[in-house]
Parts: sequence; C-alpha cells; structure tokens
Amino acid sequence: MLCGICSESPAVCNDGSVMLPLRVMTYNILADELSSNLVPRTMEEPSSEVLQEILGDGAETKWREVDKALNNEYRKWHPMKTLVTNPQGLKMKSRGLWDQLDLTLLEGKGWQLDGVHVEDPVTLDGGKTFLGVVQQYMTQEQSLQLYKALEKVHLESRAWEARGPRILEKLKVYQPTVVALQEYDVHDLTTGLGTFRQALEGLGYEGLVFLGPGQEKVGVALFWLKSRAKLEMDLPEDRKLRCGASASGSYGNIDLEEPGLERPMDRRPFGYAKLLVDDVQPVLCCVTHLMTSSRDKDGAVRKQELQTIRQILESQAEVNCPVVLCGDFNINLRSGLEEHIFEGTGHCRDETQAARFHWRRGDGAELLLRDAFDDVNTDPASSSTRTGTRLETIDYIFYDEQFLQSLFADRSLLQCPKEAMPNKDEPSDHIPVVATFVQR
Repeated sequence: MLCGICSESPAVCNDGSVMLPLRVMTYNILADELSSNLVPRTMEEPSSEVLQEILGDGAETKWREVDKALNNEYRKWHPMKTLVTNPQGLKMKSRGLWDQLDLTLLEGKGWQLDGVHVEDPVTLDGGKTFLGVVQQYMTQEQSLQLYKALEKVHLESRAWEARGPRILEKLKVYQPTVVALQEYDVHDLTTGLGTFRQALEGLGYEGLVFLGPGQEKVGVALFWLKSRAKLEMDLPEDRKLRCGASASGSYGNIDLEEPGLERPMDRRPFGYAKLLVDDVQPVLCCVTHLMTSSRDKDGAVRKQELQTIRQILESQAEVNCPVVLCGDFNINLRSGLEEHIFEGTGHCRDETQAARFHWRRGDGAELLLRDAFDDVNTDPASSSTRTGTRLETIDYIFYDEQFLQSLFADRSLLQCPKEAMPNKDEPSDHIPVVATFVQR
C-alpha cells in the first residue's frame, strides 16, 4: 500500500499552469505462460499433510528429491521459445506446455505444434514435462495425485481467470497516472470484462504493448489515464507495436540488440511514449525489462543494455521534457548484492547515498535520473519480488530530477509479504512499485 496517499492537490508550474501529481507504477505481472503452479520457481509447494497423504513415510525427504529434479529439468524448458498455437488461436512459447498431462493428445484438441517435436506423452524436444519428471520418482497414481493437488492451487490463485481481476484491482487501489507492465502477454486474454486491454480501457486507461524482438504476443507495455495524458500521434488499432517501429518521436519500440544473442526472441525491447500530461507538460515515459540473471551470471548483458538505453535517451530525451524510466531491471539491490552491475553505466551514489544516472539529453545537456527508492532499496528488509526460491529488489523507477520532485510520503512500501508469491492475495511474483511526483 502507499505510505500516504497524496491529496491530488495541483502543482503550479513556473508559467502559472497547473499539473496534478504524476503517479507512476511499474509492475511485472508474471507472464501467463509462466504462472502455472507446476512451474518450479513460482510453485506453491504442497502442504506437509498433502505430501504425507500421497507419499507416506519420509514424504518431506522424497519431495525434496523430486523438487530438485523438477528445478533441474525446468532449466531445459525455460529457453524453449518456439511459438505454438492453442485451440483458441493464441500463440504461446513452447515452454508453456510443461504442465500438460499428455503431449500426444494436443493436436487432436486443436493445438498447432509446428516447429516442436513431441517424442512421447511426456517428452518435448528432449525435455521431460512436469509429469514426466515426477513419474521417475512416484507411481503413476501418486504422480496424478500430486498433479491434481498442485493444479487445484493453480485454478484458485494462478490461472488467469483468478489473477486477471486481481491485477486490475491493484490499478484501482493505486490509481496510477502511468503504468508500466513487464512480462505482458495478456493483451488479448479475457477477464470477464472483455480482453485485458478492454478491461483497462474500462478503467480509463489507454496504451499499447511493445512486443519483444521476434515476438507476436509478449513484451512490455505502457498505459496511461486518458483523462490525464495523451499522445500526439494515433496508436495502432490493435495497440501492438512491433520491435523497430516508431511514430515520429511520439512513441517507439527499440530492440536492445544485446551482443551474442542471435535469436531475436532472446533479446529485450525498450518502449517509450511522449505523453502530454494535463495539457501542460510533455513527459517521456520509458519501460524495459532487462536480461534475467540466470542467463547473465556476471551482469555483462544487463550492463550493456543500460549503456544502450543511455544512447537511446541521448537521442530521444528532448530539452524541457521530463523523463521517467522504469521496469524490471533484474539487478538485485537488496543488501547491495548486485550494485556492481551499474558500474560503467553512468550510475553513481553521492555522499548522501542518493543514486542517479548521469546521462545526456539530445542537445548535450545533463540528464539526471534519480532512483525513486534509493534510500531503501539496498536495505535487507526491502524487496520487490518473492518466490519460494528468491527474495530480491529488482524493480525500479527513475525520474528526471531537473523537472520532477518525488513525494516520498506517497510511494508504495518496497517490501513483499512474507508468503511466497503469487498467492491468493498477490497475483504476481512481483509487487507493484509506485512513486508520485510533482513538477518543480
């Protein structure tokens, strides 16, 4: 929750015009294809009672062995990104088939599996499914009992039908002016209020998804309150922008072109939109999702991505136009663990520990982007994502200190609940991160 909801009292600009506080939310909503309760990294594990009922004596020890095997096998699946099509005509990455009971039955149910090889009911392109792994340690009956127990949790808290409305509820609670979403693959999924995009429109938001390189469904997204902000140029009718496309500086989607990543879908997008806020002030809003640490052990890729973003803003950041940069950076600042990745990117802390990117605008003038949570995000008590295997602070909002002032009393608490996420209360494995600004 916000530390102290601001009263939305207007700020008077230097020229006498009025701008209401600008509230920004960044939120990794957890890709639908990764939300299954059978995916090890975000799994809500079976209770001791359930394990005892299924496995009998020594259940906990047996489960640890199975859990280790599931995590090891899923490492093969996470990079499986060949696009397949479900019976509803929606494309998804092949890794989303991890939780299927019998792969050989899918084509008969209307799936299109071009480009992947189903070897047997539990093997796809050399990788065993969830059921294929557990059957190596349990009887078929025990395996199905475990599957159904985990599936029950999935249907109650992980399935999109359960998560979608709760994500919308977060927006209702925080009422951000601008919201940046990562792992956004739900544009066309239904919520009971039409598609997710239509549900956002029902809450008063306009926006678009910036598709990742080589992607047809997943990317990052920006949405904004239509009553507060607008674009100079019209948006694509489907509100989808392919990587490499732009509209006369009004908005654009840029491939970060990480060196060594030849397959486009392995690379990351950078999306931006120049919004006229309250008919007063243009604000350049930017969103990204940097490389996962599992594919960038030493941080070199994330460092390069930040250097690329620096170059992008040197051409896109105009004079007298505030910049807001936010997203999931996958750089864990909890206890300062990965702050070294920022070295060489123009990021530094001053004597008060305030953290900023010292970059440049298009005209060569200095662009100072300050971390809106720099006073707390290295604290061991802080976090923005929690699963059964990790507790990290990796989500960021940077703001243009020349033009914007942060209302520190009006920002979200940078602290995950004690339970692993997602769960019945939290629809993602990340919490929303929210900050509020006024014009200087």
